[in-house]
Amino acid sequence: MGMAVSILLCTRDRAPDLRATLQSLATISVPKGIEAEVIVIDNGSSDATQEIVKDSQFDWATPHWILEPNAGQSNARNRGLAEAKGEVLCFVDDDLRFRSDWLAALLEPFELGADAVAGCISLAPHLQKPWMTPKHETMFASTRPAEARGEVGLTGANMAFSRAVLDKVPGFDPNIGPGRLGFCDDVLFSDQILQAGVKMLRASASIVEHHFRPDRLERKNLLKAAYAQGRSLAYIAYHWGHDEVVSSVWSKLRAKLGYRRRQANGSAPSELGAEPFELNYHVSNGYWNQLAEEMKCPRRYEKRGLRPILRP
Repeated sequence: MGMAVSILLCTRDRAPDLRATLQSLATISVPKGIEAEVIVIDNGSSDATQEIVKDSQFDWATPHWILEPNAGQSNARNRGLAEAKGEVLCFVDDDLRFRSDWLAALLEPFELGADAVAGCISLAPHLQKPWMTPKHETMFASTRPAEARGEVGLTGANMAFSRAVLDKVPGFDPNIGPGRLGFCDDVLFSDQILQAGVKMLRASASIVEHHFRPDRLERKNLLKAAYAQGRSLAYIAYHWGHDEVVSSVWSKLRAKLGYRRRQANGSAPSELGAEPFELNYHVSNGYWNQLAEEMKCPRRYEKRGLRPILRP
């Protein structure tokens, strides 16, 4: 197998996490015939990110540092796509640990005719909690629930696609994702390339371990993330799916009363964790609030379109 591969990592003000991730990435085995490059796209960090990248030592590549000053992970991802030289473009996050065979396993489905490959993501053992449900796992980017359902979709922490995919879907929407509405930049991109007829396969043996920051487990941060997820889904639903179903004041009130009632009947909320019904409520609340805002704007895509509408 001969192939040029670009490994793209977007980051912002996460220097300690980035250092550990790059140390782990340096230990992977690059298959024979693979020419790999590593590009770290710095989305305007004010910490030691640049120094950490330049001090990183790989036997098989020299990591490149690139600054993308326009805030938003999607802007950083798109800058990475513009700078990359590989035929295959792999995205990873800045808080991961890699198995030695990670890259070989991620590339294997391309030999079976795939144009896009969904890798797998597990949660670091010390971050797994007894109260976690599949909904919680998904919020922390675990692919285990999707795998159990037999679903295949791209998750930004471990995904790859051929450069030819960009001829159909040119990049990531800069209005969503971290640094903007918060989530779903990978979700929309994945949905678009599936809409384009791209063959996507799951690389079950390509597993990265997610070492997210422990404060994400706190109740207040879980609820905040759920609300942001709802806002991001509303953007996709309106601009890409052309959804205009707005929740009435009365339905919102009923939902809020039901939420309060379930809270009152349950145990006192812990500082760690949130019940699935609470997450669902905050997702829906973020969704309806953001949908009302998006409906004030012209749509950015034709229904299920692959490229943004160009306006004068």
